[in-house]
Amino acid sequence: MNKKQYNNIIEHSLQYDCKDTTNSLDTARIVFNNMGVALPKGTIKEVYDTVATNDYMGWRHCNFEKAKEAANNGIAAMGINQDRIVVLSAEDTEQSVAQTASVLTLTDNTPAVAVANLQYYIYNYDCTTCTTCTSPYVPTNDRYLYELKTTFGFSEEVANLIRTLYYKVECVFFSENNITKAWKCARMLSEFVYDADNVIDKWDDVAGSVADADNRETYFINTLGYTNQQYTILSNALIDQHRIAGETGQIIDFCHMQYSIAARLAYTLNKDGFKSNLGTGIYTGNYGLYTDEEISYLAGWLGDAVLTNIYGVGTTLFGNDDYMSDLDAENIYRLIIQDNSSITAINLYYSQLTNCCNRADTFLQYISYSTVQEKVFYELVDAQLYSCLHDASEQGEIFMTQYYLNLINDEQYHWDTIKSHYPNTYDFLKSLNDRRATMQHY
Repeated sequence: MNKKQYNNIIEHSLQYDCKDTTNSLDTARIVFNNMGVALPKGTIKEVYDTVATNDYMGWRHCNFEKAKEAANNGIAAMGINQDRIVVLSAEDTEQSVAQTASVLTLTDNTPAVAVANLQYYIYNYDCTTCTTCTSPYVPTNDRYLYELKTTFGFSEEVANLIRTLYYKVECVFFSENNITKAWKCARMLSEFVYDADNVIDKWDDVAGSVADADNRETYFINTLGYTNQQYTILSNALIDQHRIAGETGQIIDFCHMQYSIAARLAYTLNKDGFKSNLGTGIYTGNYGLYTDEEISYLAGWLGDAVLTNIYGVGTTLFGNDDYMSDLDAENIYRLIIQDNSSITAINLYYSQLTNCCNRADTFLQYISYSTVQEKVFYELVDAQLYSCLHDASEQGEIFMTQYYLNLINDEQYHWDTIKSHYPNTYDFLKSLNDRRATMQHY
C-alpha cells in the first residue's frame, strides 16, 4: 500500500475501532490487525521479548532511519520497549495522522524524549527469508479471521485454514507482485466450486486457473504444505458454505465472491482465457459481443443480473447472497489493484463498512448506477429490440421500425419488462439505486 492508504488505516482505526482502548498495546493490536499484521500475544513486555528474537512472523529489527523509511512507504512499522509501544505513521502533509501516545510520525525533528529507549521493527510482508512455509499461520486479532467466522459462518478451524492460505502464498510466491498473489488466493479458494464443467472450461476461461480438479489436492499438499486432512476439511467447508448461502440467501457466498475477485484480477493481469479475450458472448445466450472487461463483469454483478437459468430462456437467479458477494468482490478488487495485498484490502474494506457507508455506497464510487442500468437494460431488453429494429428496417417496414425505436427510447417499458420477466434483476437494480446493504424485494 502507499503511505496515504497506510495513514488512512491508522486514522480510521483510531477514529472508529480504538475509541474504547485503554492502553497503547490494545491500540497497536487493532491498527496492525486492520493492516493484516499480527502482534504476539501477551503483555507488552512479552510482546517486546518475542519480537526481539527477530523470529516472529515478518517482524524484523531495524534502526530509526529504516523504520521511518518503511512507514513512509506504507509498510507496517513500530517502536517498542518493555513499557511502551507506538505505531509509526507516515510523514504526509495531505494525509497526516494526529500524534498520540500510541501513534508517532518519525521526522528529522522528532524530539529525543519521544523516542527514548525505543527499539524499531518493520513488517516484512514478502517473507523473503522463507524457503518453505508449511506450518499454519493464524494471526492474532485478525480482522479477516473475524469476518470469516462471523460474516461467512466458517468454524474457527476452517477460518484458520483459509487465512493460512494467504500466508503460504506470500511465502511460496514472495517474488510475485501483490496483484498476482491476490489472484492466486482468490482463484484457489473459488476453484473448489467454480471449476471446469462438461461443456467448456467457462470458469477457467474467465478467471484463469491455478489448481484445477485434476491436480488441486496435490497442489495444496505438495506446493502449499497443507495436510491431506486439512485439504479435505477445507474442501468440504467451502462447498457447504456455497450451498448454504444459496439456499438461505442470508450470508455472503464466499466462493462466489472469491471467483468474482479472481475474474476481475484475471482480466487485469491478462490471465483470462482465449475465448474470454475474443468476447464472443458464448456464455450468455444473449445478443452481441462483449469487451474483455465486460466478460469479467459477467463473473459477478452483470452475470447475475442478465444470465438466465436455461441458456437465454427463463429468468435470472439473482439472490441476496449474490448481491452481497458481487458488491464486496468489486469493492475489494478495487483496493487490491491499488497494490494492496489481499489481506490489507480485505481488512481495510470490512473495517470501513458502516451504516453510513455500506457496500452499495462503496460500489457506486467505482461503477456508476447509470452504467449498471445501461448494461442491464441492453442485455435484457435492448439487444432483442435492436435485432428486431434491424430486421424491420431491412424489410422496409416503416411502422414497425418506428415502433421498435420508440420502445428502445421508452424507459418505463424497460422497467416493466424487467419487473415482469426478470424480477430478481429488478430487485437488484432498485436495491442498488437505493444504496441498500442487502437486496430487498420491490
